[in-house]
Amino acid sequence: MKKFLLCCVLVVSASSIPGQADTYVGDFCWVMAHPDGNNRYFKLGLSVVGGGHMSVNGIWKNSDATKVSPINGSAEVIDGKWEFSLQRMDSNLTETKFRAIHFDLGAGLNGMARWIRINRDASVASNEAPVTYASCTVVP
Repeated sequence: MKKFLLCCVLVVSASSIPGQADTYVGDFCWVMAHPDGNNRYFKLGLSVVGGGHMSVNGIWKNSDATKVSPINGSAEVIDGKWEFSLQRMDSNLTETKFRAIHFDLGAGLNGMARWIRINRDASVASNEAPVTYASCTVVP
């Protein structure tokens, strides 16, 4: 709750300074309890870009940290909830996957992640899972 209030204060105060460049707020981390039984980890850096809007950049990792991908997007406080719109893509010689991920977080920064995955062969999958705010020291 303290982290949520701190973020809200920083967003409001930084957005009220005219001509202010991006203000880096800090790294925030979540653990997603993926339906396949293996956790996914998000370490996201938040920056205020003005007008109360937030830019998000960071990394996504699978449970054993063998897959790591950059992730980016935006975050807004809407009706007292944090909403994140994130994108990530990974590719190798045989496959390419794009994911659009939406975080819907309450005041404790916990909530749900919903996503859609589009594969190179144009197949599509979607799912959802709970995300829990965590100390960044638990992210592998």
